[in-house]
Amino acid sequence: MKLQNLKVKTLTLAKSIRRLKDEGVINEQLFEWANQLRLVGNEAAHNINSEFSGIDAKDILDFTIAILDFTYSFKDKFDKFKERVNKSPITDRS
Repeated sequence: MKLQNLKVKTLTLAKSIRRLKDEGVINEQLFEWANQLRLVGNEAAHNINSEFSGIDAKDILDFTIAILDFTYSFKDKFDKFKERVNKSPITDRS
């Protein structure tokens, strides 16, 4: 499924993340990461007194990059890899 075919941007972020999981674009682990990042983002946006440590900020960035890499880069790269491998003349794949 192509990501641009999902019309998730018209929904709330919580519903968009849920839909990505329901459509199989992200797995349960990435859903959990994205949802936690959403909650942290809500805290930062709506609570002027919220504070994050340097390690929290780094983790937020790292998890965001991991979600984007998996969703937009690695998934497509793995699909292409699988296609190439399945076309190769190797007969024993056990």
